[in-house]
Amino acid sequence: MIYSDITALKSKINQLYSNKTPFFFIVNYEQTEGYCIEAPLNQREIFFKFPNADNKQFAKPSKRITFEVITNNPEEYKSKFEKLQEFIASKEIVFANLTDKTEIKTNASIEDIFALSESRYQLFVPERFVCFSPERFVRIADGKIYTNPMKGTIDASIPYAEEIILNDKKEIAEHTAVVNFLSNELKTVAKNVKTSRFRYIDKVKNNRKTLLQVSSEIVGELLPDYENHFGDIVFNLLPAGSIGGTPKQRAFELLSKIEGVKRGYYCGIAGYFDGNEFDSAVLIRFIEQNTKNNKLYFRSGGGITIDSVWEKEYQEVLNKIYLPFCLKEPVFVETLKIENNKIYNFKLHQERMQKTAFHYYGTKPKLHIDFSTIPSDLKQKTIKCRVLYSSDVKAIEYHAYKFKKINSLRVVNGNDIEYSYKSIDRDCLNSLFEQRAGADDIIIAKNEKITDSSFANLVFETFDGEMFTPKTFLLEGTKRKSLINSGVIKEKDITIADMPKFRKVYLINAMIDIDDDISVSTESIIFS
Repeated sequence: MIYSDITALKSKINQLYSNKTPFFFIVNYEQTEGYCIEAPLNQREIFFKFPNADNKQFAKPSKRITFEVITNNPEEYKSKFEKLQEFIASKEIVFANLTDKTEIKTNASIEDIFALSESRYQLFVPERFVCFSPERFVRIADGKIYTNPMKGTIDASIPYAEEIILNDKKEIAEHTAVVNFLSNELKTVAKNVKTSRFRYIDKVKNNRKTLLQVSSEIVGELLPDYENHFGDIVFNLLPAGSIGGTPKQRAFELLSKIEGVKRGYYCGIAGYFDGNEFDSAVLIRFIEQNTKNNKLYFRSGGGITIDSVWEKEYQEVLNKIYLPFCLKEPVFVETLKIENNKIYNFKLHQERMQKTAFHYYGTKPKLHIDFSTIPSDLKQKTIKCRVLYSSDVKAIEYHAYKFKKINSLRVVNGNDIEYSYKSIDRDCLNSLFEQRAGADDIIIAKNEKITDSSFANLVFETFDGEMFTPKTFLLEGTKRKSLINSGVIKEKDITIADMPKFRKVYLINAMIDIDDDISVSTESIIFS
């Protein structure tokens, strides 16, 4: 049953809980609408899967799922970010969770996405939305209340990702602020509140990448008569602290004004009571269906503090846009350099993409870059364009590019490594990169022969100025092939023992040419 009177919804929840009657409920972020359903496992109005119960009875679609993100103009996000930062700088608020609404295109319906979902908390309301949340709101069992705020996300493929996010001052400040805020929130309904676990890592795999997310656990003891006013306790904690801000009411008012659109059920909560224990989720990782224009929109966001940088926050918004399952087929990537409306080595990228797709799927997708889709703030910069594909192109991303400083390299052994196709699954490279022990990057040796670094092909320069690249490369890079074709470099077997014969080594890839001089003297190479 749907409720537009939240007071009536709260009273119904109080009644059902005190009578030990199982129920499932949802309430939106603005607390203007909600659902409450008795005997939820035996109804077909809304569908859910929680850790301990579900009524999910959908067959998984067998079709290959496509997915594309239609990114907004980053300047729009920047404008909202800067407005919010003004209120933080004036100390009117301490932090707030800024969200965005992004169009996605997929051949999957929201029912398909629910059927395939592998997340901890799953919810599907037909013709309205699907949610696949990893975050608990509160759990209540045996007179105790638990909450697990999730704040802080990073791409797991980034070398030393866990170390980076756990030591990031901005992330620490944001997470600590949320934990302190929620601890104070729980103290309004419970006693002996404490943080039982602080900043632990959860891993979330999806169709685009694997994410690391930082969570904590807070626990308190409820007062003896809590069973008679359970609904009041839950609603007293709304909106959920991790997706709002502090002070709560002022942050709510400012976010509503700055974001300019209602969140609706996004950032609301859903909960299930089995007659004994209660568990609930914050409704993040959320796709809503617009029945008027038949489009799908992904809602995502992130916490903003005084130390936040808008570019990083916008990237976090994009990182959280995904489908909640791993694709059965591997996904590959082409990284292209775009500068002054020129795409470098386009033909070589097209050839490599088609060679890969034909090997795996028997297809030859066409590579097409529409310059009109490049964000205006990037057009005067060097652009790193990432084309994700399998049997066909899945998504195209644009990012500003900055050179990575490399001052030292360590030789590591990877005798079993294979990376002949440019897959987004870089686990084999990342595990070797973790052995760098203080060096900026690695040189991978396979059976004593030199191959590549963790992100680039290598070119060795002799003391006479000749340029050679290892024959035993892992991945045939487009820049490497271009330089060979033009006669700038030659192939040669190079072993570990041969390296002192060279003056220095250059790192090259689609974004880096020899002339960019990302190089290291062979005297600075560290041998394990």
